[in-house]
Amino acid sequence: MSGITIRNAVVSDVPMLMTMMRELAIYDGIADGLETNEDLLRRDGFGASPQFRAVVAEIAGETAGFVSYFERYSTWKGGMHIAVDDVFVREPFRAKGVGKAMMQNIRGIAVAKGCNLRWEAEVANEKARGFYEKLGAKTRLKRICYWDVAE
Repeated sequence: MSGITIRNAVVSDVPMLMTMMRELAIYDGIADGLETNEDLLRRDGFGASPQFRAVVAEIAGETAGFVSYFERYSTWKGGMHIAVDDVFVREPFRAKGVGKAMMQNIRGIAVAKGCNLRWEAEVANEKARGFYEKLGAKTRLKRICYWDVAE
C-alpha cells in the first residue's frame, strides 16, 4: 500500500503508543499482563537516557502501527544488535504492507549502525512467524524463561 509514512516516535506519541500497546495486549490475549503506563513510557523512551525507541507508521494521518526496539550487546556475537520488542499493526491497516514497511525501516536502522536484528515471536503465533520468514528472517526455537523477582 502506498502512502505509508514511517517516522521516529516522539514524546507526544506516548498516549497513542499506550493505546496500541493495550490493543496488542488484548490481541495477544494478555490484557491483564500490560504493566507499563504513560509516565514510564515518557521517562524510559523520551527522557534523559532513553531505554527504548519506537517507530510509528501512519497512513493519511492515522496511526497504523508501531515497532519498539532497543540496542543491546551480545556476548555471543561480540557486538551490538537491535532487539525488536513489539511489532503491532492496528486492525484496519493489517495486510496492507504496514508491518513490512516498519520492519524494513528498522532493518535500515540496523544496517546504518552495522548491527543485526533480533526479536522473539510466540511459537503459537504462526501468522507472525510466517510474516517474519517472508521478510527473510530465520527462526530459532528457544524457550524464554521469565523470573518475576518481585514475587
